[in-house]
Amino acid sequence: MTVAVTIIGGFVAGLTRRGRVARTVLVVLAAASVGWVLVWTWYGSSALVWSVPPGVQSTDYWIASVLPAAVVCGAGILSAIVGLVFRGAGARIVLSVGAIAVLAGTVLQPGLAISTLPAAGLLAAAAVRAPRRA
Repeated sequence: MTVAVTIIGGFVAGLTRRGRVARTVLVVLAAASVGWVLVWTWYGSSALVWSVPPGVQSTDYWIASVLPAAVVCGAGILSAIVGLVFRGAGARIVLSVGAIAVLAGTVLQPGLAISTLPAAGLLAAAAVRAPRRA
């Protein structure tokens, strides 16, 4: 998924003339990449972990280790979605904040980097595609 998202995002950023369309597709691809890794890590911790101490659920490990990064990455993706509404410098700033938040989420849980770093790159590409003036 991550490789496909990165390749598709590169083609979109390079071949699409309309900035708004390119930004929308890049943000959707970034959200798909982050969502993909979070859903699969949740599934892995809930369905594939059987050996846990009494009184502990398998998803407690996901909540303790991944949830903080998921919240920060989710805030970054939400920021990027909101950034699609703005024009000009406002869009650049809000999309950049989204990319930085996804990078911060990667720092909180480096194991997610396989999907979150490409997502941050896609959000940065969306920020670059924003027009300089409204």
